[in-house]
Amino acid sequence: MKNIITIVLVIILLGSAQPLTAQFGLKIAPMIGVNYNIGTGSDIQNSGSGFGPVFGAQVDLDFSPIIGIVTKLQFYDDRSWSHSQEFISQGRPGKFDEDLSIAYTVVELLLKISIPHTIVHFITGPALGFTIENTYNYIETVSGFPSQRSNGTIQNTLTRFEFKLGSGFDIPVSSRIDISPQLSFGFGITNMVQDISVRILSFQLSTGVKFKII
Repeated sequence: MKNIITIVLVIILLGSAQPLTAQFGLKIAPMIGVNYNIGTGSDIQNSGSGFGPVFGAQVDLDFSPIIGIVTKLQFYDDRSWSHSQEFISQGRPGKFDEDLSIAYTVVELLLKISIPHTIVHFITGPALGFTIENTYNYIETVSGFPSQRSNGTIQNTLTRFEFKLGSGFDIPVSSRIDISPQLSFGFGITNMVQDISVRILSFQLSTGVKFKII
């Protein structure tokens, strides 16, 4: 762990030693991607999972060949997932299935560390999500036959706060355009719903087309 911290500090010091005015760069990019979501917590017996799309845009500010900042606005960030649980009712086997459709508008402010003379970069930092979709669909089955169905709005959802870590590539296709695939992991810190211990962890695979402005 100490060696990793030392390497990161050396990279930051090397980046900050570069002349800022000569190295400053600005790129903007529309982006699209997909999340693989994992619902977990002490208030559910079995963790659940699901996929959801992501649409947004980002701004890259490069202060040197090594150090930069990435600001993202993900207009629609789907963190939907499903889970199931088996039970016994009056001696008969049963199961309930619940689909949770939840999505956010997400703002991210990320530190970007690039490896000099390569197309590889790393990102890390916080993300804040505001709920824009929150519904559920519940089906209970006993002895193989549906016995109860319900759907509605998930109540008391919370603003999402997560810590994000990932890496990507800036692949040049012209002097002013890059294709930038990126893989990241978002560790959900806040619960999905107030007073219920359930969090969402997400792996996100996205691609952006970066246009060089400066």
